[in-house]
This record gives sequence, structure tokens and C-alpha cells, in this order.
Amino acid sequence: MSAEKFTKVEPTIVPVTVNPNQGTKPKEFNVTFTVLNLPFTPNLQNLTSALYTTESRNIGDKLNNLYASSNVRVAFLSCQSVSFRPAIDGNSTVEAICTFKRNAAQPVDKVLLYHEFRDNTQGITTLGTYSLDSNKLYVNGYHESAALTTAETLTANTQTSVATLTSTTAPVSTSTTALIATVSSSKASTTEATTHATSISSTSATTETYTAKTQPFTATPTSTSAVASTRTTASTTTVILTEASTMELTTTSTSNTSIAVEPTIVPVTVNPNQGTKPKEFNVTFTVLNLPFTPNLQNLTSALYTTESRNIGDKLNNLYASSNVRVAFLSCQSVSFRPASDGNSTVEAICTFKRNAAQPIDKVLLYHEFRDNTQGITTLGTYSLDSNKLYVNGYHESTALTTAETLTANTQISVSTLTSTTAPVSTSTTALIATVSSSKASTTEATTRATSISSTSAATETYTAKTQPFTATPTSTSAVASTRTTASTTTVISTEASTKKVTTTSTSNTSIAVEPTIVPVTDNPNQGTQSKEFNVTFTALNLPFTPDLQNLNSPLYTTESRNIRDKLNNLYANSNVNATFSDCKSVSFRPASNGDSTVEVICIFKQNANVQQVNKVQLYHEFQDNTQGITTLGTYSLDNDSLFVNGYHESSVSTTIPPTVTTTQTPGLGVKPIEFNVTFVITDLTFTQSLQDPSSLLYISASTIISHQLTDLYNKSKVNARFSGCRTTSFKLADIANTRVFAICTFRNDSDPQEVNKVTVYHAFRDNTKNISTLGMYSLDSNSLYVNAKPPSVTTQASSPGVKSIEFNVTFVITDLEFTQSLLDSSSLLYKSASKIISHQLTALYDKSKISAKFSSCKVVSFSPANGDDTSVYAVCTFTNDSAADKVTVYHVFRDNTENITTLGIYLLDNDSLYVNGYHESALSPTIPPPVTTPKLQTKPYEFNVTFIITNLAPAANLQSPNSALHKSASNIIAYQLNHLFTNSNIKRTFQNCRVRTFSPATVEGTSVDAVCTFSNDSNPQEVNKVTVYHVFRDNTKSISTLGIYSLDNNSLYVNGYHESIPSTTIASPVTTPKLQTKPFEFNVTFIITNLAPTANLQSPNSVLHKSASAIIAYQLNGVFTSSKIKRTFQNCRVRSFSPANAEGTSVDAVCTFSNDSDPQEVNKVTVYHVFRDKTKSISTLGIYSLDNNSLYVNGYHESIPSITIPPPATTPKLQTKPFEFNVTFIITNLAPTANLQSSNSALYKSASKITAYQLNRLFTSSTIKKTFQNCRVRSFSSANVEGTSVDAICTFGNDSNPQEVNKVTVYRVFRDKTKSISTLGTYSLDNNSLYVNGYHESTPSSTISPVGRTTPKSQTKPFEFNMVFIITNLAPTANLLSANSALHKSASKIIAYQLNNLFTSSNIKRTFSICTVQAFSPTNVGNTKVNAICIFRNDSSAEEVNKVTVYHQFQHNTKGISTLGTYLLDSNSLFVNGYHETAPVSTIPSTPNVQVKPFEFNVTFIITNLALTTNLQDSTSALHKSASKIIAYQLNKLFATTNIKRTFSSCEVLTFSAAKLSSISVYTVCSFGIDSNPQVVNKVTVYHAFKDKTKTISTLGSYSLDSDSLYVNAYHESNSSPTEKPIAIMTQIPNEGTRLIDLNVTFTISNLIFTKDFQNFSSTPYKSTSSHIINLLNELYRRSKIEKTFLNCKSVSFRPGKQGSTDVETFCSFQTNPTVEEVDKVTAYNEFRDNTEKATALGSYSLSSNSLFVDGYQELEPTTTPAVPLPEVKEGDLAFELNFTIINRNFTEALNDPASTEYQSISANVSRMLTGLFKKSSLKNSYRIAKVTRLSRGSVKCTCKCYFNPNVANEPVTAEKVRTEFDAGTNGTNWLENFYQLRGDSLTVEAKEPVAANKTEIPYWGIILIILGVLLILMLLFFLGLLIALCLKRKLHASYDVMQQPSGFYFLHQKFY
Repeated sequence: MSAEKFTKVEPTIVPVTVNPNQGTKPKEFNVTFTVLNLPFTPNLQNLTSALYTTESRNIGDKLNNLYASSNVRVAFLSCQSVSFRPAIDGNSTVEAICTFKRNAAQPVDKVLLYHEFRDNTQGITTLGTYSLDSNKLYVNGYHESAALTTAETLTANTQTSVATLTSTTAPVSTSTTALIATVSSSKASTTEATTHATSISSTSATTETYTAKTQPFTATPTSTSAVASTRTTASTTTVILTEASTMELTTTSTSNTSIAVEPTIVPVTVNPNQGTKPKEFNVTFTVLNLPFTPNLQNLTSALYTTESRNIGDKLNNLYASSNVRVAFLSCQSVSFRPASDGNSTVEAICTFKRNAAQPIDKVLLYHEFRDNTQGITTLGTYSLDSNKLYVNGYHESTALTTAETLTANTQISVSTLTSTTAPVSTSTTALIATVSSSKASTTEATTRATSISSTSAATETYTAKTQPFTATPTSTSAVASTRTTASTTTVISTEASTKKVTTTSTSNTSIAVEPTIVPVTDNPNQGTQSKEFNVTFTALNLPFTPDLQNLNSPLYTTESRNIRDKLNNLYANSNVNATFSDCKSVSFRPASNGDSTVEVICIFKQNANVQQVNKVQLYHEFQDNTQGITTLGTYSLDNDSLFVNGYHESSVSTTIPPTVTTTQTPGLGVKPIEFNVTFVITDLTFTQSLQDPSSLLYISASTIISHQLTDLYNKSKVNARFSGCRTTSFKLADIANTRVFAICTFRNDSDPQEVNKVTVYHAFRDNTKNISTLGMYSLDSNSLYVNAKPPSVTTQASSPGVKSIEFNVTFVITDLEFTQSLLDSSSLLYKSASKIISHQLTALYDKSKISAKFSSCKVVSFSPANGDDTSVYAVCTFTNDSAADKVTVYHVFRDNTENITTLGIYLLDNDSLYVNGYHESALSPTIPPPVTTPKLQTKPYEFNVTFIITNLAPAANLQSPNSALHKSASNIIAYQLNHLFTNSNIKRTFQNCRVRTFSPATVEGTSVDAVCTFSNDSNPQEVNKVTVYHVFRDNTKSISTLGIYSLDNNSLYVNGYHESIPSTTIASPVTTPKLQTKPFEFNVTFIITNLAPTANLQSPNSVLHKSASAIIAYQLNGVFTSSKIKRTFQNCRVRSFSPANAEGTSVDAVCTFSNDSDPQEVNKVTVYHVFRDKTKSISTLGIYSLDNNSLYVNGYHESIPSITIPPPATTPKLQTKPFEFNVTFIITNLAPTANLQSSNSALYKSASKITAYQLNRLFTSSTIKKTFQNCRVRSFSSANVEGTSVDAICTFGNDSNPQEVNKVTVYRVFRDKTKSISTLGTYSLDNNSLYVNGYHESTPSSTISPVGRTTPKSQTKPFEFNMVFIITNLAPTANLLSANSALHKSASKIIAYQLNNLFTSSNIKRTFSICTVQAFSPTNVGNTKVNAICIFRNDSSAEEVNKVTVYHQFQHNTKGISTLGTYLLDSNSLFVNGYHETAPVSTIPSTPNVQVKPFEFNVTFIITNLALTTNLQDSTSALHKSASKIIAYQLNKLFATTNIKRTFSSCEVLTFSAAKLSSISVYTVCSFGIDSNPQVVNKVTVYHAFKDKTKTISTLGSYSLDSDSLYVNAYHESNSSPTEKPIAIMTQIPNEGTRLIDLNVTFTISNLIFTKDFQNFSSTPYKSTSSHIINLLNELYRRSKIEKTFLNCKSVSFRPGKQGSTDVETFCSFQTNPTVEEVDKVTAYNEFRDNTEKATALGSYSLSSNSLFVDGYQELEPTTTPAVPLPEVKEGDLAFELNFTIINRNFTEALNDPASTEYQSISANVSRMLTGLFKKSSLKNSYRIAKVTRLSRGSVKCTCKCYFNPNVANEPVTAEKVRTEFDAGTNGTNWLENFYQLRGDSLTVEAKEPVAANKTEIPYWGIILIILGVLLILMLLFFLGLLIALCLKRKLHASYDVMQQPSGFYFLHQKFY
């Protein structure tokens, strides 16, 4: 390099266009980073969710604080617009927009902002409470790798790109040359460098700017120089690019003027860890046999866990056994996303050592993957798409056809371009080279040259593509004088991203030479390339409508076809017809005057043998063939609207200068340039709301996308003339994705060379990371179209190039109940329904008149319709040359579904069909008579007949249409069906039946789907689905037999029509192989009416249960042993008892018959009849009375139509027990006060006496008075605010005739004697509330209140006011919150009395009725919120009685809301129906209740050595008094010796209750004086005092305590032991009714730092946090499976946890109900766990693992010890199968799946516990291992196998020995490690076969074949012997004849008698 002088010149950064607003418009920077402790959830993308609001606000605040206190604070404005998206590791990537002043004194750029962020976040590690990924910060794309060093410039594995550009130019004075090189590498971060040029001339200044950008990789040298004199310049430019973004640019000039360029290498920081940090590669591929479902993106789902683990293992195995195994570390972080074909695209991160001896790059890893997956086809069990592998973006197309056969890392293509141009004066020479290195390996070179005239500028373009690798030197010269420029450009490209471009210029003579075009690769089609021209014009007689932009609309189809045909004719008949191909891709947009602007793409061939066309020539051809741009066929054109590739001639101008540059005309001054930009968003699910411009979703999405697009183009290279973008519409792209249509507008003075659809496309691409992300949205990288038509949702073209037409068909199915399963595309229901409906739709159109062009139909989705119906969304595809339109498709559907009523087996809503939005309203609900329907003459009637065959097993062969079994069975069934209907009364028009499919119905039964056809002349009155059903039923013996087949009599459906049949006969089942192996079992259930369902009866271990079950089993055995089916009867056993009603018990029994029973004799019907006949029509079984309508045998039941009750003479119980009837009704004018519900109150006694008197009087004057005895009231309960429910018992003598006295007659007597259930004495009754033993007759409303001037409500309903206030001196204890406690009742009664007294003495007393307290709830320490209802009569004046007057009356009568009787009130707490007046702030004593009430603490604990008895629970018994006195004495003694003794008063025992076996729970109250200091005396200090004085809660005097049972005001500290012993399960008494269950729920929040304010109930942090947690818990349980029993969660308390976390304790209330399964702590625990991502996240809170307890219960995690291998089972080991039942766990569906977490947890726990049990037993030496083999229903029935080594056993290992050890180790089969409670009688131990190695067992069919073979051989031997005997006989026949000797001698026949 030589030079005379070097001068450093800073480059001037000047925008091309000066924007007047440039100085004032703020500058936006996109700041993106990843938060490690913020797991991504979909709520983070829901802009309305609380989680998004909280997190976005927090992050925005922290960013504002960061930059506001940084070195750029002067220019900083704000950070906002925070959005979230998932990171690949499951965390959250945050994107924010930070705005800075543009004209600030301090310039701000992305590098400076990056450094400020880094320096203020401790090296990109923490942002406030958020932990950051230090390698994931980007500012406007700028990024500094955490491991980058400058020493890595040219290492062994550095991929190098070299571009050398040499040019020799002879410019004259005032010439300009500029060289701008832009290099961008796809690997590394954004780096900018500025190079400086020097010149020897004093009259010239040269500025060169060198920029390196990451996305995409381009190198663009552009030269513009101002050089004086006539000097000749020769320059060589070399660009060296490395994969680590280290750039070197060298320019060599052979001239008097020298230019040297030294690029600055950024970043400056050197990281010493560069050599040791592993290198990560992104490996992406598509799996063809893994359909994508949303669960694959749920990181906690079982499907994700399984698939990600499998794929990770397979990738690890692949690279670990490949040629790169030395450097390989691991593959992990697998993620999934949907592929375009519905399969799954997998993305994994594979890590390799950076300093390994073997260099690793993406090409090598690509090839290793390819070579180890059989050419990218299989990865283990996964099938791969061979064209979808990418490694760090590197990809080799499988469809490559060019001759690229060079080596992997050194493939070289050389292209030399030499141009010599004769320049003139004032010339401009530009050399632009663009080099871009990215993903693909295909290299193309295209060179185009266009000459306008001999004096015009010459343009040369060289393009080299490596997809997107591009090298484009462009030279434009217009030079005079005698100088000559000759240049040679050489491009050397390697596949390893090594590029070299060399340009050499030499001086020569002044001649003009066209540049030679030399492609890089020999392409046979090079000479016939095509060129596209954009032709735009306005049609004046085509008004614009939105349908013209709907590519599926008939209007668009018609108009686009017409215009395309006319343009094809125009150019095909013009002067350019030789090169014309065709015109296509028509699009429309609105013109300014309401007409339509048409845009068409016309293609012309580029052929060296034919003169080339240009846009001017095409413009003139269009003009000349449209009569001066006025008419195009039938279309009238705007003569000033034609543009061809932006070229336009104004209609007022007559001369056109021959120049390529577009001249702007006045016509353009009023019209901007618009570009239609469309693309697909992959993470925005398309919904109907996105088609409604008024919906919130549409408005939100369109606003965000428009903002992102506008921001994108404002920052792009085309921003100078950019105006704005707006979103116009959304459409369905495919099942999950959404296509966006937007219009982007540019000013009309834009240069078409700069702003056109290509540059707009490139700007979008370059600013969306290769079309991958737009703000928070992910894009389909192959979906961008600019001014072009996007593809349809799916392309099912019949041939390449032929696209399809799709029709969206939606309709509603009325007999398909919508469930959540129909939303899950992976569910069996979804797959089955979608397959059936798709099949029906395809069959429908295949048989229609438009079948010729029909392709297929498929169901896209289901959604709920009205009620329980299901809306179906399907897509039907036709070839695009079909004549089908939406109207035709609609009519075909209508005509082939019986006027939209049936589709196969489904019934349709006839007004629900839409085809591409087209709909015809159903005019009337009736269907026209079929006689008038033209369809009758063209199509026969088809009926879909489905039924179940019970003796045809659903084998796989039967379901295969090609199998012999399928063909045989279908032929037999079709024959039987044909025979059935041909012999029926509808045989005249019957044609045939055919079987379509078989499918499994049950384990033994097969469902048959058949179609029976009747001719189209059938009379619909005779042949319809009802008559076909009846014919089938009548000819199959009530749907029992069809030929040899037995049918399920309740399984017949004809076109969906079905009749429930109480069949009395059973079909004759054929004998199945199962009869020889398994006995017949019949499930017999019935109700005993005189056996009360007590808790003892339901407990299998109780004496009562055992006694009753033995008696009933004995009676059942007696019934069947004396019956006609006694021959094969074996025995009956009772399985369980359950409550049927208040007095009756349901019995579940199993009766067994031997397997040689004849099914004709022994079946469910005969067993039913035998039972019925032997129990006097199901009335008595021994001493028991039966409900005669309650018998079921295997589900078979015969309804008893009459209400006849068996004669009392046959019921032994009738003589000893009278008839009792439970009579319940509602009194509407008796308010349900607390006194009325208290059985000891005077009000209760009075009301019950009056009611009983009225009932007695009623029945004694009735027709059934003869045996009536009396009625008594049992209880009163609240029915509603005004009504009271009465529960009474009416008794009749035991000699009553059941025909006269039964629940129906008692009901009707009551009804008739109370004026249709309206009055009972002075009481008014609810006429629809009467029930007698559950019998009820609904009473329709017969009268309506007359309408007067006032509203109807005034006459029917009183005024109710909801009053809420806070009492400050009433502590919210657990008793007070429990509605059943004495304290609650007492307090509510006192408060109600005070409220009643208040209003009865007020100004509104006239219409006041009553006040009742509804509930108490805690607010803060010592305070209780009261919720009360106050009622005023319905004749109240609204002017006098309203929420304001009620508020004021309360306020005035409570001294300004300060006192209510003895209670002190919070003066700012009163709300009346939500009305509230803020009280003025006043000074309130800190603790007002300290002066008026002592401190009381509820102290509860468990005594383990004091058994609970009835006497102990009776407060009047001596035992209770003695025990309570002793315990109170011990407690008084305890606290009197503590450090809080000064103010201690006393302790009192309130109650004893059941805790565990042999244990009792003690509930006490300990009081301290009112002068106690709350800092000294509080629940924590009381707890610790108790704990310290009882030896860590172990002994209290002579009593032993449960060390984990102490609670003080609900405060509790868990023991160090990991689990608490489960509390014995309590069985709810069935007739106990509804009761409350409070469960204590505790957990630890790890991301909530504990502060002291959390224990101050009046503090804002406590109120805010506790309210938030309560809301989250309420929402959790209300969305759970136990929502019906859940009431609410309340009373949150906090305490400090470990490492700054916070422990939370709350109470959640549930109500029990006989109709709903009871909730226990295990169920509540499981629901909490399942709805909080395995108890890890509650809303925005992170939960500590293993911190969840529900009433002390915690699920033990499975213990795994991978370091210690489990012992193996060896040959000869003895196996024993153990079965036992766990009763403190509920069986869930997850336990059916061995892969589920629940199953594995219990399995691991049980295996570990059994191992511990036997290792401590006498069998410890021989014990090997225990394995759980099955979990089944019945609480949880556990089956496991235990293996023992008999060789080391001290004694023989037998089943009895194993049972004995198990029994001893589980405390008599009660507890397994004090964790699982076992049913005592559930243990069975069975010895199995010893383990045998390589044992080959002959299958049963093999044995059968051997036997048959032996029999065959014996038969052959027999026949062989027989054959031999016959042959011998034939051979000896006639060998001896008595007549032959001597010859001629005759023997006389003499008679010897």
C-alpha cells in the first residue's frame, strides 16, 4: 500500500431527505432481555390480565429508574410498551420501548444505552427483584456476547469471507466517487465501525463508512469521489469476514492518491473466559409423526416431559456416537412449535466445547445429523422431514439441482464480469457490492444490463445469492472525455461462508462495450429468465367493495378473471407478444373517488435472441391498445391512472423524455402510494372476534400491529417518504394461525426505484429478523407478501400449479353435547367426532352434482352453540377450475341433509348452516312435505342403523375392512338385515342394507354401523326413522337377537332416533370361550327400607356391617338355592351398604353361578324374576322390608307402574314399627330467626307446637284418619330470607293398609286440606315446597299478580338492605366464624337484637320488619366484619326507605357509627347496599379493645393417651367435669410459671372432640388481663410458653400430647418431621345433612419477602396481599373439580419463612351435601396441587416446593436414589402378590396412567415403605425388591409383587409368613409407615411362580394346535389301518369256494330237521 499523505476525516452522517420534524421527534430504542425468575405463562400476553398489568408496570418502573439515574438521563424520556414472549428455557423474554430526545446535547445511540443498562444491572444480572440472563440483552438489535474476545480474529474454526473489489476509473474534474462497504454477519452481534480515507489532493475529500450488521449479512461497497484533474485511480478493496463478527477491510489503490481503511473492532471488552465457554448450536427439525398439540408448549404437561426427554436422549446419543463426540457436551432445552402441515417443529440447543482439538461449525454438525439419521429421515422412533433441518440457520435444500458438487467447506464459484465504458464529463461512477451470508447453500448469479440510448446512463447489476447470500456490484457511469474504465470482478464463494470479491480496473482506450454476463453456475434455463412488471390502473365503472379484497368471494373471482383475460389478450396481440408470457396476481384497492384501482403482475421472458422489453414500451402498448387508456373490454379506465413499474406519463403531456427515471406528475400530487402487506402470525390464534372490527380483541391486535409496522418502516431505509401503516383485516391462515392484511402508505413523491414492493418487502424482512418476529408476535418466515396474493389456508391442489378453492362450512349439531374434550384435538372424542363428520361431509359432496371438482372436507374445530349443542367449523376444498360457489355448496349441503336436519347419525339445527358467510334463513320450522321435494325423484332414502352385538368380540381383524372376518361378519349381518326388512310391512320400497364399520362398544361387545336404503318413491308417512326403528325392534324380539347374534336391547339408533326399552327378555347369547374360564357374576342391588344407613353399617370393619351382610347373604343364598336355577348357583356376598334415603339402605351384592350355566336359563332377567318371585314381589327378604321398585340385576330393572305396597301381613316388621312419613314444607310468613332454629328457645317450642297441632287436626279429619297417630316437628331451617322450612314426622299405626296409607295418599291429603298447599292455620305455605318421603308433585303457577301503577315487585317482595360494618372489640375467632358454634349464634342474636331495636325506634320504623346477621369475617387484629340483612315491608315508600335513609338512621342511632349496644364500631366501615360516606379522619386509640375486654387465646391440642367416650363429650357427666378440671389446673399452673404470668388470668376447657384412634382434641380458652402488652402477650408468645413448659409439646401433667397438634389462635409451627400422621378418616352420617368443613391450608411463597407489616391486620401491605391471596385461592377452588362444595377461603395470616420467604396460613370452607361427594384434605390438597402447576405457582406468586399442607396432610414425593441401583430379580426368586387397600387416598383418573406423577408418587412411596418394612422383619436377609404393578378403584387398591431369595432365608418363605410380617409391620394392617391408612380386612398374599430365566411358555393356541395335530395323526393312523383291512379283505375275497372241488361234483342241500 503506497501513499504520499494520510489525512483522517470523520464521516458525515446526513440523512438523504431532511425531515423538518427530525429535530423534535423523539428516538425510540427497543430494549430486549430475558428474566430468569419470571416463568412465562399465557397471561403475560393477555393485556387485560392482572399478571401482565403487575409485571409490565414493575419492569417499566425499574427501567425508568435505571435510565433516569444513568449518564443518559438528560436525554431520557420514558420506557413503556412492555411486552412478553416465551424464552426457549421456559422463562420470559421482555421487550420494552425506551424513548430519548433526539436534539439533546448528549447524543444517544444503541451502544451507549447497552452499556448503561449493563453497568446499572451489575453486568446484566439483576434488575430490581428480577434475575437476568447476562447474554440476552439487545438494544435495537445491538448485542455484546458475554464470551467474545478480540483474540479470536482468525482461529482454526473461523469461517472467513473475503470480498476484493478492484476498479480503475478515469474521471475528470467535478467527478464523484464514493466507496461504502456494508458487511453483515448472521452469527454475531451488531458491530459498527467507521473507516477513514486519505487523499493526496488538496482539492478533494473522501468519506467512507464501513458498517457491520448482524441481520442479514451484506457487503455493499459504493464509491462516490470528487477528484480533480485527469488522474487515473485503480483501487482494490478486500473485505474479510469471520463468523465471530471480526471484520477486516483493506483498500489498495495504485495511484497518486492512496486510501487506507482500518476498521474499528467492537466490542472493546475482552473476556478471559472466551476460550473455555461452551459453544451453543440451535438444531431445528420437523417430526412428521408427532402431531402438534398445545400440551407440547406446556412445560409442565406429561406429553411435553415425555417427548422432550425422548428427543433430548436421542440427540445426545446421536452426537455422542458421531465424529464430533470429542467436543460434544449435551443437547437440552427442547421446545416445540407447530409446523405448517400440523406436525411439530422441534428446536434444541446442543452444546460443544469451544477449545476442543476438533473445530466444530454448523456445517459439520448439519452433516453429522444428516449422516446419522439416514439422510434426515428417522431419529429413533421419529420420522423426520428431510427438508426441514437447520443448524444455526444453516440448511441444505434437498431439491437442489444446480451443479454444486464441490467439497463441504471449500466449494468455490467464480464469476468474472468485465465492463469497459466510455465515460463523458460530469460523470458519476458508483460501485455497489452487497455480500450476504446466511442459511442456504444454493449460489446463483444473475447479471442484467439495460441500455436506454447511446447517451443514457448504463447500469450493471451483479447478484450472487446463497439464500440470502448476495453480492451486487452496481456501476452507473455517464462520463465524457477520452478516459476509459475497464473493470473485472471475481467472486469466490465457499459454503463455509468464505466469500471473496475482487474487482480490477485497468485503463484502456475509449470504447463502449456492453458488459458480459457470466453466471456463477451453469444453468440451462439461464437464457429464458422471466421479468415481472407491475401494471396499475383505475377502472371507473367498477365500484370498490370489500368483497374485491376477499380472495374467496365470487365477485373477486369473476372480476380478477375478466381483467386477467383482457390483459392477456392485449399483450398477446401487441408488438411485445414475442416475449409475453401471461398476466396474473390481480389485486384491488379503493381509489380516491370510490372506484377500484387494479394492480396486475405481467410476466415477460428474458431471452437473448429477442429484443428485451422495458416499462416504457409496455406503457405505450397498453396505451395504444386501450384507446388512449380509456377502455379495457367492458371496463372504462381513468386515462391518468396507468403506471407500469412506477412509470407514468401525465395525460396533459405529449412528449415523454427517454429516461428510466420516473417523473412525478400533478396527478400524483393527491394520491399516495399504497402497498398491501400481508403476513402470518403464528402465536395469535384466529377466533371469530378477529373478524369483528368492533371487538376488543380486533381493536387491540390491529392497534398493536399497526404501531409495530409503522415503527418498523420509520426505522428502515425507506423511511424518507413513509407515511404510516394500518391493519385492515384478519383471516384464518390455518387451524392455529392468523393472517394479517395491512396497508402501508408512502408519499406520492417517492422514487419508484427506492420505494417499490421489493424494497418494502426487504425493509420488512430486515427489520423482523428474517420475518420471524414483529414486536411481541412470532411470524411465519415464509408468509410475507407485498402487493401479492397470499395462499389459501390449505392447498390441496390436484396437480402442481393448480390451487384450490376452499369453503368454510359451519353448522350446529343438536344431539352432540358440547364438552371440553371437543376443544382438545388430541382427545378421543375430538378425533372420533371429527373423523365421522369429515367422512359424512366428504360422502355428501362426493355424491352431489358438484362432485367432479370436489377434493375433500375436514373438520377444523368445535365450539359451544346454544345450550349444550355443538357448532362445527369445517373446510371443504374444490379445485379452482370448478364452477362451485358458496351458494351452490350451500344448496348441495341443504339438499343432501334433508333440509339441514340430519348429517349421518347427527341431527342438525336447520337454521345454522353458513358457507363462507352465506346463509338462507329457515322460513318455518316445518319441513315441506316430501312429495313436493324434487329430491325424492333423484335420491333414495338412507337410514343410518346402529346397534351393539354383545356376543361378537371387537377384534382388530373385525375392524379391518380388508380382513376375512370383517367381510364375513358384514355379509352375515347385511343378510340378516335384508331378510328382516324384506319380510316387514315396509318391504315395498326397501332396497338393501350394508354394513359400513365395526367399532368396540365394550370389552365383549361390538357396535355395528349400517345403512339401509329405501327407494325414493317411498311415502315418508310410512318409511321414516320411527317406522324403521319399530320394524327392527319388532323383528328382533325387542332388539335382542339378529340371527345368531345377541343384541344390546338399549343400543338401537336409527338416524339418531332411540327409544329406551325396559326389556323383559334377554337374547340367547352364543357360548363364548369365556364360559369355560370365569363364572357368571350378577350384581344385585336393592333397598331395605327398615334398615337405617348408619355410619357403623357402612364401615366394613364394624360388627353391625358384618352381622347385616352375613344375614342378607344367608337370605340371598336361601332365595337362589330353592329356585329353579339352583343347579349352577354358588353363593351370594354383600359388597357394601350405602344410604338410599333418610331411613333406607341400598345393598350392593354379587351372586355367582358356575361357568357351566346355560345362558338361556341363567341370565340377568331370570335372576331378577327369581329374586322377585321369592321375595313376594320384592317386598320382604327375611326380616327386612324392601323397596319394591329398587331391584336391579346387572342394570336390568322392571318398573313397577303402581304404587302398591306389599300387604303388611307378610312383613314381620309391620307388627313392631308404625308407618312414619317425613313431611317437609315451607312457611312463607315465618321468618327463620336464630331463636326459631334453636330447639331450646320459647319461639321454637311455640311454633313447633302450633304446627304439630295444625298437622294433627289436618290428618284426623281426613280419609286416612283411622290409623293416624300424631305428627311432630323435628326442626326448622332457613329456606330463604323470609321463609322457613319445616321438617315434620307424621306417624300411622302399623295396621295401616299400604293401599290406603302411603306417601302419595299422605301427600294428597295434605294438599287437599291446605287449599292446594297454600295455608296451614295462620301460616302461609309455598305451594311448590311439599315433600312426603321424597314424593313431590310439581305445581304449575296459576295466578299472576295484576299489573298496577307500581312495579310488580312492590306487591310481591319486601325491601332488603345489605348492611356491612366492623366491630372493633369483637375478635374474629374460629368459633365466631363457624355458623354452628354457640359463640356465633349468641353474637348474631345480640347484634340482630340491637339492629331491630335501632330501627324500631327510628324514623322509618313504620314498615321495618326484621334484621338478621348473615355472616362474620375477619378484618384485622381484634376486629370482625358483620354482614347483616335488614328487611322493610313491600309497602314502604321508596322516598322514605332507601339505602341513604337506612345509612343515616344507622349513623344517627349509633352515635356517628361508634357504638352498637356493647360493641364498638369502626366509624368508617358502614356500607348499606354498597352506599358509603367517608368519615372524617379522627384520632382513634391504638387498641380500643384493650380497655374493655381481656385478651383471650384459643388453645387447642391433642391428648394421645385419653380415649374419647360418650361421657367425655357430655358436658354434664362426671368424667367430662373431672378431665376438664384437671386439664384447666395443669394449664393454669403452666402459664402461672411463665414469663407472661403477670397478666395471666385463667384457662378454661370448653369441649373435647375426636382426633385420632385413642386420642382426643382439647379446645380451651386462656385469658390474660386487659393491661397486657400486645408485644409481650400474643399468640406466638403463648404458643412458645406452652411449648417450653410441656417439653416441646409432649406432656401436660399425666397426659401425653401430640407434638404437632398445638394451635394458639390458629397459630401453628410444624414439626421438623417431613410428614404428619394422617388423621383417621371420618365417615359422614348420611342424614346429617349439610355441614361445613374448614380445612387449614398452609404454604410458603418464595418471591414474597416477609415484613412485619404482614402481621399488622390494619396495614396496607397486609390488606392488599391477603386480599390478593384470598382471591387467588377462591378462583382456584371455584375452577376445580370440587367447586360444588367450595364456599370460600378466609382468615389469612403470615409468618416469616426460610431465607426471607413468607409462610401463609388460611382457612378454606367447604360444605358437605348428601348429593355431592364429600371433600377431605387429600382432595383439597390434590386440587390445589393440580391447579398451581404442581404447587409451584399461585398467580404471580412462586411457591416453595414441599411447602403445601392441608390440615397437616402433605403428599410425599417419590424418593429416587439413582446412586444405589435396585437389586435385580434373579432366577429362582420367590414372588408373592400382595393386595391391600389405602383408605386415606381417593382414586383419581391420573392413577390409571402409570406415567402420571400421582401414580409414580404412590408407587415409589409404597415400594420404598414395603422395602423398609421387610428389611426390618425376619425376612430381611431374603428380601429383594417390591414393585407396584397396579392401582385400581375402591379408595386406592394397591397390587404389588415382592420378591425373596429362598437360598439365603433362615426359614421357608411362604405366603403366610409374608402376610404375618406385613401385618406386624403395619400394626395389624392399619398403617403403612404412619402415612397410608389401610383397610384392615383388605390384605391378601398369594404365592406366584418362582422367577425362571429364559422360560418359554407355549401359548394356549399352540397347545390347541398340538392337540389337533395329535388327533389328526391318530385319525390318519386309524384310516390307514382301516384302509389296510379293506385291502386285505378285498384281496382274500373269493379265494376259497366250497363249490370248486371236486370239479363237477354237486352237493345236495339236505335239511337236518
